[in-house]
Amino acid sequence: MKKINPTTVAALRKAKIINEFTMVKELRKLFETRAELYQPANRVARLAVEILAAINRERVTLGDAICRQVMATYIKEFALTILTDQSSKLLDIKKEVEQLEQKPRTTAIDKADFEKQQKVIIAKFFVHAEQAIGKLQAQKPVGGFGAYNALQIGEIIRLFAGVCESINPDLKKDSTANLAKDITLRLSGIRANAPAETVVFNFGDYCGLRAIYRNSPWGSKAFDKEARDRGPRSPAEIKRYGTDNNSVEAAVLNVLDLKPGLSSGNTLFVLGDKDVVGTINRSLGLLNGADISGTTCDTIWALESLMQWLQHFDSSFVVNPNLLLLPVAAIVSGFHHTVLEVGLALSINYDTGALRIAYAPGFFTTLQNDDMRKHDKEQAIGKLLQAAEQHADNAILLGAEDSNGQAVVYRAEPSEREAVKAALQLTAAKYDIWHSLAQRRPAPVSVVDIKKIYPTLVD
Repeated sequence: MKKINPTTVAALRKAKIINEFTMVKELRKLFETRAELYQPANRVARLAVEILAAINRERVTLGDAICRQVMATYIKEFALTILTDQSSKLLDIKKEVEQLEQKPRTTAIDKADFEKQQKVIIAKFFVHAEQAIGKLQAQKPVGGFGAYNALQIGEIIRLFAGVCESINPDLKKDSTANLAKDITLRLSGIRANAPAETVVFNFGDYCGLRAIYRNSPWGSKAFDKEARDRGPRSPAEIKRYGTDNNSVEAAVLNVLDLKPGLSSGNTLFVLGDKDVVGTINRSLGLLNGADISGTTCDTIWALESLMQWLQHFDSSFVVNPNLLLLPVAAIVSGFHHTVLEVGLALSINYDTGALRIAYAPGFFTTLQNDDMRKHDKEQAIGKLLQAAEQHADNAILLGAEDSNGQAVVYRAEPSEREAVKAALQLTAAKYDIWHSLAQRRPAPVSVVDIKKIYPTLVD
């Protein structure tokens, strides 16, 4: 790698970040215009919406405990957009819930009054939630494409996965944590050739599978508090985010057609010194986001399992493994996370075997495994990823500090990019190195440290 003048780094970094988010936007377009992507993605989203609708229909049978958890999920900030586009009344109910939560519950009378008011709010909430879900179900294809665009599909899946998490929060807890255990739902409109037919769906067993996607040894480490050193931005800081027209943040928001000051994952959080993802970002010249994406893990689980259920109910449904890139197309293009944060989650979930993904930051082709490439019609996704990877603006950088505390930045030469790609691939072993460097902060990442990532670096 070639040592470069530190004064040129800011411009190189800005250009590479813009290139990355431009790729994300173009990937979103593929998910909205190519039939092999938008058709199965819309089928998956429709199944998720039908399951949510079934919960609304059968809420009396499901019981108060599940209803409370479902409401709590719906009113979270991340779940509001897709719903409040359909029913703005949900925002008012969110405020009512927040006001009720502030009331004291110290005496038996207080608790009884709280529960009474809560039931009233839950009943009101489900009226509007049912209306919102009903409008989503009635949404028709636009311009010959899918009924839902990539961003909508991403939010539907996030909401659905959030409901499943709230009902069965953690694999490590005992079976009583699964509030949906032994509960089945009746779903309709699932079979393409028999839309009126009703099928039985074991919701409890289904929810019980979600937590395994974060509970591998590597996943447990990456999602542990020690690895995630992040804090909230103040409301004033969020409003200022991206308002400096010369900043890289403003440039990215412009690429994604988003407005400065929006509330999204990347604007809500600041990554601290000891954050592992933040350490990688600083060393590789990447944009700081919201930390490793648990949303991606839940979305991957939902996509995989919903595709399997669709195939179970309808043998004509064809599973396209490239739907695993929906989090990049939807979550990243919505500015909730960065490509690294999604790529890390994909790498953790597909750490071994024939379906292995080992994302190397900046090398976008590593987001696909061989199975995904095999199902990539006309290599539309592969060509897009390769073009962004080989773009002149996609400088591969490695940064450190020398013994005098001065920044030292290296840029990969064209002849060594393949070697650097192999060195940067996110594996459990390589993550352990980044984790150890983060835990040493505020001690700087030295050139010696960087050689642990890329051993053949010549100082």
